[in-house]
Amino acid sequence: MSIQGLKKRLDTQYRGRIVLSLLLLGGILLALRFLLTTGGGVPANDKVYALTYDINFKAEDARAIITLSPPWDTAHALVIAQTIENPGLRLLRSRADKELARNITAMTTSPGNKRLLAEFTIHVSPLGHKRLTPKSLPLTTTQRERYLQRTDDIDIDSPEVMDIIAKLAEEHEQKEHLLEYIFKYANKDIVLDENAPDDDASTVLRTHMASTLGRTRAMVALCRAAKIPARVITGFVLKEGFDVQEHYWVETYDDNKWLAHDPENGYFEQLPPDFLPVRRGGVSIIGDTTVSDIRANYDITEQFVPIGKLGGEASSIFDILDISRLSLDARKALAILLLLPLGALFTTFCTSIIGIRTYGTFTPTLIALAARYADWITAIVIFSIVAVMGLLGRSFLPDKLTRVPRLTIVFTVVAMSMTLGVSLMDYFSFNPAGDVVLLPIIILTSLIDRLYKALDEDGARIAMTRFGWTLAVAFGCYFILIQEQLGHFILEYPEVHLFTIAAVLLFSAYRYKKLSEAPFLKWLSEPKKEKPAPETREST
Repeated sequence: MSIQGLKKRLDTQYRGRIVLSLLLLGGILLALRFLLTTGGGVPANDKVYALTYDINFKAEDARAIITLSPPWDTAHALVIAQTIENPGLRLLRSRADKELARNITAMTTSPGNKRLLAEFTIHVSPLGHKRLTPKSLPLTTTQRERYLQRTDDIDIDSPEVMDIIAKLAEEHEQKEHLLEYIFKYANKDIVLDENAPDDDASTVLRTHMASTLGRTRAMVALCRAAKIPARVITGFVLKEGFDVQEHYWVETYDDNKWLAHDPENGYFEQLPPDFLPVRRGGVSIIGDTTVSDIRANYDITEQFVPIGKLGGEASSIFDILDISRLSLDARKALAILLLLPLGALFTTFCTSIIGIRTYGTFTPTLIALAARYADWITAIVIFSIVAVMGLLGRSFLPDKLTRVPRLTIVFTVVAMSMTLGVSLMDYFSFNPAGDVVLLPIIILTSLIDRLYKALDEDGARIAMTRFGWTLAVAFGCYFILIQEQLGHFILEYPEVHLFTIAAVLLFSAYRYKKLSEAPFLKWLSEPKKEKPAPETREST
């Protein structure tokens, strides 16, 4: 046996042993994780609720906007899952306001009656979620002014408000306890009237009758008149029921932290674990909107199915392996991240087994990631503009330009093209996604540069064929990246990717005929490279 044959045999045996080891290790780890997380349920005294928003409305045109506020995490209530059903709507990405509210924004694709369903699964732990300990956050000057200002419903300079503050300050000499006196006044001197309208603070203080929201506004007005920053909180008390009503309470700012008070039920500076805030500094769960005939229904149901180890009572080093302890936003991002290897695996299958060629192994997956994070319509428009501008720019580049200046020029063209694309979409009122700037400009630059190189070395037919297959494989990768349930499954069992590595090794070891070599699949292959025509000498 020759040396080359021996090396090939050893390499084959070595690869086979690695594949078997990966499969065996993956099976063992999956079994261990399954045994450790099955049957435990939530810790004792913990509960899991499903909060459902059922929003019906009418859109007058095809680009109407509706905005909802999802619930916030607290030290005791953690949003562990979120599901949104939006037929006839397109979700738009919007920036989170870390201080007030995070928004779910949807745009209609056609006029007519629409429905938006959003379900949030909340894990309530009386002992608290350790990672959600409130942090001290100093208020900025602008924020402090916002929570001390007068509004139409919180008229802090009205005679009713000023008289009561003056009376409380006169009766109680201990000024540092003024907040407590205001709370007791709102709790005892205002009578709950469930049929009362949601009046402003002055009307409530004059009549001493109020709804829950009216009492809350009255306390906020008294706090602001006493120079104590305060805001209205809109949320829910997590108890099972259908068509439940929003609940309102107060947060006041002191010593670099917000303190919660419920003047209706007598909770001062600390609320029960089942209080779930949705909107801070505002009243309506439905925010900015251009739709009409809005009918909102909120349901809360308790979930009795165990969902694994969540927020354990005792901390352990093994909690590192419990991904469920992470926030919803972190888990959603990680779920997409763990789908990327499947995109690369799909690309490897297409190149090694099917026999098509793309511009790199990771380029299709990263293009799909750009479409996943922006929205696929925005990504297609921007990518098309970048590709056209990049190809047109090729004709202006010198033929003998070195790689570094060529990449710099291509990078500049791509950046300018993306800017043009965003401006063009905005001009036609398409509302480009806010995260369009996250499109991987480096990947687009590298792709255009590889296309230039292929045009120079292999000709236009091969370059454009490879470009087309890159986009086709990217579409397949995009289909993989939108499988949210698969991503969350892999997030729960990340050991699955040991099988992914084993599959990649098997694909790379494939040495037989590829599908593109079959007579009826020849169209999958790249066209043959054209040989340059031989030079002819002129006869003398």
